[in-house]
Amino acid sequence: MYRFIESIRIEHRQFQHLEQHEWRFQRTRNHFFPGAAKQSLCEALSIPNHISADVYKCRIVYDQTIQQIEFIPYQPKRIQTLHLTEANHLDYAFKYEDRQVFHDLLNRKAGADDILIVQYGWITDTSFSNIALFDGERWITPKRTLLNGTSRQRLLRSGQLIEQDIHINELHRFSHMQLVNAMLLWQNRPEATQPFILI
Repeated sequence: MYRFIESIRIEHRQFQHLEQHEWRFQRTRNHFFPGAAKQSLCEALSIPNHISADVYKCRIVYDQTIQQIEFIPYQPKRIQTLHLTEANHLDYAFKYEDRQVFHDLLNRKAGADDILIVQYGWITDTSFSNIALFDGERWITPKRTLLNGTSRQRLLRSGQLIEQDIHINELHRFSHMQLVNAMLLWQNRPEATQPFILI
């Protein structure tokens, strides 16, 4: 049986963008377990007393029902370099708990901090996030994504991200990169982000 995860940012003892995680939780359960009893992610979650004002990850594992809830102190990974890695047949349209395929791909990162996954010449995502690239004027996110993440969707709706196909031959156009997922804060200013470096 498939199991899935949600990772929700907690800051100052507040869940961030919980309604978007609720939407994905319901969409996933309806797709894989259409006959399952209704369950609300929002109603199942509360902040434990020991959680401080620092940043935490709330990690939920579920199938037909919620199986596990963890609260983990969060420190973002420092990602400065990416290695282009081909994975033409990888399918990760849902946020599966089983991430072995990404662990296997990371063995090919050739000394970089993470991988930038390519499918048939088109840029998709890193091993754990969507990506945004700065072209000198705007932040662009690849249209061909492995997982259409909740933060990516929110930034597209707000106009802070533009969605375009990005071919590997076009990567020279971009100067800075930003990883996009529910645990990371968005920065509008490119100077507050990392230069885009492939190795």
